[in-house]
Amino acid sequence: MALSLRAAGIGVIALGTALAGAYQLGRSNAGALVAAAPAPAAAAASAVVPPGHPPAPQREGKLAPDPTQKFTHFRVGNKNVKRLFVDGDTVWVGTSGGAVRYDTKTDEYKLFDTKSGLLSNGVFYVGKLDDRVVVGTYGGGLSLLDAKTGGWETYNIPEGLGDAFVYDVLKARNGDVWIATGRASTASRAGG
Repeated sequence: MALSLRAAGIGVIALGTALAGAYQLGRSNAGALVAAAPAPAAAAASAVVPPGHPPAPQREGKLAPDPTQKFTHFRVGNKNVKRLFVDGDTVWVGTSGGAVRYDTKTDEYKLFDTKSGLLSNGVFYVGKLDDRVVVGTYGGGLSLLDAKTGGWETYNIPEGLGDAFVYDVLKARNGDVWIATGRASTASRAGG
């Protein structure tokens, strides 16, 4: 199992490097890349934004990919992308400004942040625990999405979490849930 986790880690590093390269390519060749078309409200807001500044990101909407272009930018404002998680036709993007859920079939997206129930906008981890999406934040602990209600169930230090900074979550074969936190050399284990 250690070998497969190491291989997965190397794969994540390679993916991150490729995404960073694509991002840099997009910045240096902005004319060759297409950004998502702003929604009407964003177009009005961008009219008052000084030249050279990106418009404010929308909390939800639909991308307008151009099939003639090699890349389509999915803008998350001035936020750093920390984690990508693919779940069927859905891609979750963990950023320093929240978690974005993007549907690859419909091109619809939605931002989840402190306004929607997370305790912190900074996201280190996005994954799945059984049938629930899990978000690990920096400073806001661990949050689990209830797919039926769209609400978040949160766990932080008062609920027994070792630290408010959550970097990874893993479920062991015996049902134990391991949570990698910000404290040096610690992990929390919830019995299954």
